[in-house]
Amino acid sequence: MPVLALPAIPASYGGIYIGSYSTIVGRPVCETAGRAFFEVYERKHLLPSQGSVDSPVAPDSNSSAAAEETEAERKRKNYRENSSIAMRVRQALEDRADLYQLCCVSPYASAEDIKKQFRKLALIFHPDKSAGAPSVNADQVGIEGLPDVSKMTADDLHEHFLKVHNAFEILSDQAMRRQYDSHLPFDDRLPSELDISTAPDFFGICGPAFDKESRWCVGQPPALGDMQTPLEEVKEFYKFWSNYESWRDFSNATEFNLEEAQDKEEKKWMQKENWKVVKGLLKAERQRVLKFVTTAEAQDPRLKEAREKARVAKLEASMKKMTPAQRARLQAEEKVKAARAKAKALQDQKALIMKRRTILVESKKTIRVAYNKWIVEKQQKSDDVENKVEQLLALDAPDQLEEIAFKLNSTIKSFKEPCDAGARELKEILLAAPLNPST
Repeated sequence: MPVLALPAIPASYGGIYIGSYSTIVGRPVCETAGRAFFEVYERKHLLPSQGSVDSPVAPDSNSSAAAEETEAERKRKNYRENSSIAMRVRQALEDRADLYQLCCVSPYASAEDIKKQFRKLALIFHPDKSAGAPSVNADQVGIEGLPDVSKMTADDLHEHFLKVHNAFEILSDQAMRRQYDSHLPFDDRLPSELDISTAPDFFGICGPAFDKESRWCVGQPPALGDMQTPLEEVKEFYKFWSNYESWRDFSNATEFNLEEAQDKEEKKWMQKENWKVVKGLLKAERQRVLKFVTTAEAQDPRLKEAREKARVAKLEASMKKMTPAQRARLQAEEKVKAARAKAKALQDQKALIMKRRTILVESKKTIRVAYNKWIVEKQQKSDDVENKVEQLLALDAPDQLEEIAFKLNSTIKSFKEPCDAGARELKEILLAAPLNPST
């Protein structure tokens, strides 16, 4: 039987030996684990005077072994940093703290705006500045949405500053901010073909949808424009969106934590499985957006008008070469096409009515589930929320109730099982829901 010969450990080595069993002699034999194991895990036990495993040269030499060690350490450091980023973001999401609200900024604020706002907040909450009581108030620094600092103790001020500082560190780092933004509740619903074709205002329904999706775009997308926008700019707009590329991060949606891997093979398997999940989510994200882009391009009135003009010009040129009988037959065909288009428009209107009715029923069902299975069962029921639920269920406003149902479903999905915290959050959503569709 062949025997694997491994390099010997130097006499000055004070680390840990790994034992293995020899099938030849039938008894335990103390052997080393190999150069790779020693370089990666055991070299840190060496004293600076003990040098490398091969020679007494100091670790700061320019040898290839030292260079390889530096590269390996750099990779391990980057992995630890990436892992810590994911853990910090995951912890912030689990704490359900609104980092933008803590920093008193909009989710669309720039990095410079966030930095300026943090400096203002530090004047109020930093222990060295407040000294147990804020030296300036919110009105003096021009901050909206700030908690009432007059009722906060020194400990409360310090605790709030730690939260604000953690929020600032996450939001000021592009990688962490993108991870955080990617896992916040996001309404990824987009207008369907039926919604667009039956909408009285194409720009009123598609403009907000494109603006909403633009937050994930790599690069700055052009504006949708209006009916006066030149045709070339319209084509450039759809060309950009047809090549849509998203920076949306789905890493927190993976199942396996690489830090829990027992060995390199298990870690590689975890990475492969995690990538399958991320790849699937990225594909679904791109398909969702491109389907909307294709539909919007087909229904865009500017492009439809251009296509119609080209069709009419081609038809007129063809009719000049036709006989009277051919022209009569072509005109009859055009009348049939117009009648079919009119019938389709009526059919779409009926389908839209049915769709809105279904939305109304499903939204009210979600409200009942949130109230009965969460709020009532977790003893969060009160007269004000009971009255509000009755008023919402009496509404005939599909669009408004759909928005409320989306928020309720997002909260239910995040908590998974009925709990006190989830019931309180659902209660707040219902109480804050407007009763007037125009509000």
